[in-house]
Formats: sequence, structure tokens, C-alpha cells
Amino acid sequence: MPSSAADVSTQSRLVIEELHKMSTRRSIKFITRASSKPLAISS
Repeated sequence: MPSSAADVSTQSRLVIEELHKMSTRRSIKFITRASSKPLAISS
């Protein structure tokens, strides 16, 4: 029982890290695109 709980917490931590990496990558891409097109933000 404790080992499976540890597995679950490790898996969820990996999933959270992966989601965090994905969202960070997406926001970096968004910021890069936005900074290259400043007019798109103001309009």
C-alpha cells in the first residue's frame, strides 16, 4: 500500500512537471510571438 502511494505521488509529480514545462514553453512562445508583433497586442 505505501509503495503504491509513493508511486502515485511520483507519477503525479512527473505529470505536474511535464504540464509546467509545456505551459512554460507555450508562454515563452507566446511572449516571443507577441514581442515580435507588438501591434497585435495593442489592437
